[in-house]
Amino acid sequence: MEGYQSPPIGMAILIAILLLAGNLLVILTISLCANGTITRGGLAGIRTAATRVSEAAWTAGHAAALPVARVGHGVGAVCAVGSLLVSNTVLPYLLVLGTAVAVMIVSVVVEAVVAHRAAERAEAPASRPHLRRPRRDR
Repeated sequence: MEGYQSPPIGMAILIAILLLAGNLLVILTISLCANGTITRGGLAGIRTAATRVSEAAWTAGHAAALPVARVGHGVGAVCAVGSLLVSNTVLPYLLVLGTAVAVMIVSVVVEAVVAHRAAERAEAPASRPHLRRPRRDR
């Protein structure tokens, strides 16, 4: 890409640190919510109508979303570190950063959906069995 310059190394390091910290913070937050350290009254966590119904729904939702967070934000963290390896070239650097951000966004959306559905299953009353969706083992 003619006319474009790679970022200064200081800026590349700062961006990588911010992306790495953000990804690790999401994993830590969901983990703390899943084990009950962060309760539904706090400011952090996956806040949907279903996850806020009860502590059981809150915990079930976050426990279900935790594997998705570990994979998605783990990939985002790896991309953040990997961006430093290609920071001296423009196009690969932008592709790695774009991948990191895209994976983070997709992961957050999938986590919210998974948590919401798991919380609904945890709180579905016996009179509404259609809300209790069986878990699909892979």
